[in-house]
Order: sequence, then C-alpha cells, then structure tokens
Amino acid sequence: MASKISEAQKSGALVRSLALLVLALAFLWSEDKGFGQIGSGLVYVLVGGCVYVLTTAFLPIHRLDPRAWERLCLAADVGFISLAVFFSRGAESNYRLLYYLPIVNASLRLRLQEVLEATLLVGVAYLFVVLLRGWIGPEKGGVGPDTLIFLGIGFLVAVLMGTLARENREHVRYKGQVRGLLEELREANARLSEYSRRLERLSVLDPLTGVLNRRGFEQKMEEELRRARRFNRPLSLLLVDMDDLKRYNDRHGHFQGDLALIHVGRVLREGVRGIDVVARYGGDEFVVILPETDDQGARNLGYKLKDSPALVAANWPQMLKENLLLSFGSATFGEHGVTKEELLQRADADMYAAKSTARAKG
Repeated sequence: MASKISEAQKSGALVRSLALLVLALAFLWSEDKGFGQIGSGLVYVLVGGCVYVLTTAFLPIHRLDPRAWERLCLAADVGFISLAVFFSRGAESNYRLLYYLPIVNASLRLRLQEVLEATLLVGVAYLFVVLLRGWIGPEKGGVGPDTLIFLGIGFLVAVLMGTLARENREHVRYKGQVRGLLEELREANARLSEYSRRLERLSVLDPLTGVLNRRGFEQKMEEELRRARRFNRPLSLLLVDMDDLKRYNDRHGHFQGDLALIHVGRVLREGVRGIDVVARYGGDEFVVILPETDDQGARNLGYKLKDSPALVAANWPQMLKENLLLSFGSATFGEHGVTKEELLQRADADMYAAKSTARAKG
C-alpha cells in the first residue's frame, strides 16, 4: 500500500503556493496593463491563485500516494504560472522566469525521467499560452526565437538539475547505507566485546563450585604479588584441602561428592572478606588469597574455616551426608617466599604437616 502524504508535504505545498501567489500579484503591479485592464488581470490571477492554493493544500486528496501528490502540485504550479503569464505580457512577461521554479522543484524531489516530463509539461503550457495570447490577445504572430531560446534554456536547466539532484540522492543514499553499515558494525563489535568479556569471565571460573579456577587464581595471584612488591604490603596464602574426599565419594557417590565440593566453596566464599579471593586449585584443594594479611592472620582464618559449623552434617542435611574435615596450610609473602611457586610450596608443606599431626593424634 502506498504511503500517505505527510503533514510536512502538505504544509510545504501550502507555503509554496502562497509564495507564488504573492509573487505573482507583486509582478502584476510592475507589468504593463496587458489587455488594457490591469484590474481584470488582478481579479483573474487572484481567483486562479485561490483555486491553486486550495488545490495544493486543502482539498481532500489524502488518498493520493506521495508521487501523485507531487505531480498534482507540479501541475498546479504550472497552471498558475501560465495564468499569470497569459494575463500579463505573454512571451515578454517576467512571469515566464517562474516556469523554472517547477523544474527546479521537480529536480529536487523526482527522478530524472519525471523531471524531463515536468519540463515537457512546462514547455507545452508556455507554448499554449504564447499561441493563445497571439490568437486572442493584442499580440499577433507565432512562436518567436525568444520563445525557443527560453524553452531550450529550460530543457538544459532540467537536465542539469535533474542529473545533479540524482547524483546527490545517490550520494545521500550511499552515505545512509554506509552509516547504517557502520552502525551495525559498531553494534556487532559491542556484542562481540560483551561475548568476549563473558567468555573471559567463564574461562577463569570453576564450573562446579563457581569460584575461580586455577587459571583465575594464577592471574589474581600475580596481580596481588605485584601490588605487594610495589607498596610493600602484607600478603598471605591459604591452601585448604578436603580430607578423605575419595572415601566420601566411595561411600555416597560422586554426585554427593560434588555437592560437598560446592558446599565447601560456598563456606570459603562466605567466610572470607570481600577483598579476599577464593579459587579451586584442583580436585579437593582450594586456595585463598589474603591481601593485607600477615601469617598469623592467615592461620587464624584457617582455624576459623576449619571449625565452621557449616561443615557439620547435622546443620546441612540437604547437602552433607557426614561431617566434612578440612586441613590447611599458610604462607606469607616475604617471610616464606617472594614468588607464587614458593608460596604454594610452603603452604602445601605446611598443610601436609598439619595432616600428619592430625593423623598422629588420631
């Protein structure tokens, strides 16, 4: 279905028609008397102008598609200008210059073929006015060289304006397409960046427990080590191991073992500060990065986590089949090593020493 005429198009036609009417009336005062009665010319032009304004702005023609509307306005423009030319001095009238306005207007709005059709309409209307005035008016004779020159100039104006307007429309269209493609590219790039950030987050998370995985731990540990070296701040490491996870899996199945791992990960996250980092180092081992914490603070946290009531099965019957036991080892930057590997080795040795002591007591 063809699109309806917009209010802007109707308003533009009204303004154009009123401007032409005022211009025509102003020209009439500067013209010779024509048929001898400038008053009658004014009446005819004024009546014709009113009809012209009504035709292009107020008549109920809203069902026309925009191109038909443009053609109707063009015909109204040519008809009104022809009326003004006829009631002034015909081929010598200053009004004939107004014939170029519909050509220029058509060049800006219509295709080149339609512009040439508009030029043909202007030429036929002008020839008709000249011949009719020569037949019934005071001037006698046919079409002179001036008329042909005027029509030739109009044709050249139409071709030039139509070509330039077409090139401009093509440029605007291509520019719009390029702008649209660039916008789509920006949107695609934004989506790609978001997907990349999501993948980056997923790549450093342990899918089972939701804490950082080993890769995420190594990245965060390197960051904290750089900060501790630069600002000479304390940094400790806590290595936590679930005792007898294999026996737990053998007794209750791997699904229950996974639930136990998930539960321990939650206990560790909820038992540390917001600046601390919890990661699953591998299997049944977790590691906690403790910025701004000395060795004694790390060991105090280890005992707190080890004795957490959340590890008692009676407190979590939906998650645990039996009590969970944790062992831990700690290491502090500067005191036990200055690299990630040295700290992990020290914490691991400390943890297995704690396990040996527990077995000896048991």
